[in-house]
Formats: sequence, structure tokens, C-alpha cells
Amino acid sequence: MAPSSRSGSDSAPMERHKALHVYAGPPRGFDSPLGPGFGALLEQRQADTREVDHMRDKEGGSHNVLNDDVLAELCRKCSEGSYMGALLGTPCDSFCCARWKPLPGGKKGPKPLRNRNHIMGLPGLAERDRKQVEKHNEITWRTCKISLMEYKAGGEFCIENPVDRGDEQLEQEMKRRTTREGGVELAFNALHSSLWQMPCVQQLQQLTGARKLHLPQCALGGKRQKWTTLLCSPRLYSVLYNSLGELRCECLVPHEDNKIGLIEGTNDFHTTASAAYPFRLNEILAEGFVRCHTDKGFKLMPRLDVATSCTSARATALVVALLLPA
Repeated sequence: MAPSSRSGSDSAPMERHKALHVYAGPPRGFDSPLGPGFGALLEQRQADTREVDHMRDKEGGSHNVLNDDVLAELCRKCSEGSYMGALLGTPCDSFCCARWKPLPGGKKGPKPLRNRNHIMGLPGLAERDRKQVEKHNEITWRTCKISLMEYKAGGEFCIENPVDRGDEQLEQEMKRRTTREGGVELAFNALHSSLWQMPCVQQLQQLTGARKLHLPQCALGGKRQKWTTLLCSPRLYSVLYNSLGELRCECLVPHEDNKIGLIEGTNDFHTTASAAYPFRLNEILAEGFVRCHTDKGFKLMPRLDVATSCTSARATALVVALLLPA
């Protein structure tokens, strides 16, 4: 399949000092105990971020990507070149590898909803489970549509999700990049199906030439190992590779927050608490989008005074280092 053509030019950039963050989670400013989020870091460069997440709009209005009007408006903005790039942290619970992990003591846990032979959903699912799978299939397709519209307008995109635990070659790479013997948590499962097997995701990769980066979030300050894949547009991939492409898990003891399955008495996964990106990952992603943007001739100026409001001294030091001229 021929790569999709792009508008825009490195020699004639348009005004697009704004980014899009879809499935952004709750707001994270410099007063957040987790450190600043992607949008707050871009604000340091005087670049606005449109952050979209259904948790911010309980009525299903402007933050609900499953709303056709919202999707149409986002795609229109992308096609018009309103954004320098789009970051999409697509919900992963219907793909979650924790569904395959036996729980200690024979406890009942969440069951798989799909496998490698039935990527769109297992046959015979109960109605509730079938609706959940169909919902996430639609969310994944909309993720790809937004990404493609952004790419075709000359912008960058990055889709984040957990790694494919059914990829034996990737399993070997994770072992190579993990210092502790046997330290790869939630190991290989030949039947596991991830977002990366979805037909629309694979088609997006073919159309755009997007490439994957694999990384353990513990190497960036996360409490969990949480091996993660970023599918990036080609230019963004080349910018991010040196910072993320060979990260290792060098933790010598098991991670303190490594429970899986459902939290007792709830329908929430233990892994939900680690959905928020570590500060350092937000920082690298924000800088990556900025570099792609400025490489095209844009000027984005830092606002160093705001960095001092960060509650974490380490985060403040990193933000200031990020914003200083190269």
C-alpha cells in the first residue's frame, strides 16, 4: 500500500502553535504531586494544548470522542493544520494482558475479551462484554482516523498503549533490556491480543510509515515496569529514539506496585493507578513535538518563570533544563 501523502512543507510552515492530546486524563499542572502533564509542559513553550478526555465531561459533550460531532470537529481541525501534533493514549482495558494472568489463591479475575485469533472480540461473549469490546474497537478506529488526518496535514502523531505480550521477538528484546534475571513482569502469552494487532492500527502504520518505540516506564520514574509501545509518525520517531528507543529496566528488586487483576470490591484494575504517564515521559514527549515543530522553522519561546511553581524540586530542575537553549 502506498504511503499517504502529506501537505505542508519544511520550507513553508503554517502557524500551528497548538497540540492535541486525546484521552488526556485529568488535568495535571505544576502543582500536581505527579509532576506536570504533557499540556503544562507545552505551555512552557507558549504552545497551547487541547486536552480531550471523557472524564472531563460527564455529559458526553465536547470531550467524548465517541460522539460523532466531536470526532468530526477534531478531524476537521487536524485537516486544517490547527495542531502541530496529536498524542493519543487510547484506553486499553479490553486488550489488557492482566486479563490473562491467573490470580493467587484461585481468585476470580477479569477474563480475556479477545485473543490473537479473534482480535475483534471472542465469539460467545456475554452482552455486556461484547458491548465493551465493540466500544473499544470503535475508540481504536477513531484514534487511527484522528492520527491519519493529523499526519496528512503535515503534523505528527503518537499513539500510546501497552506492548504486545504475544510477540515472541519483542519478548526477547524486553529480556535483553531488563537487568534483573527473570525481571520481565507479565511475560509472553502466545494468545494475547493487543491494540497493535487491530487492522485499523496496522493500516495506519502502512499508510504513514509510522514506527514503534518500546520502553519500560520504570526507567522514567514510574512505580511499575509497565512496558509500553509508542507508535510514532516517522519524523517524531527519529526525534524520540535517542531518548526512549533503548531504555532499560535496571531495577534490581521487584517493583513495589506490581499487583494485577481487579481491586477487591470494585471493577477497577490495579493497573489503573499507573495510567498517568511519569513526569519524565511527559517531558520527553513534549520536547519531541516541540523539536519536530521548530525543525520546520517555527519559533516557540520558553517561559522560565513558571517552572518555579512546580512542587517537585527534581521536576523543576528537569523543566528548567528542558527549556534552556541548546
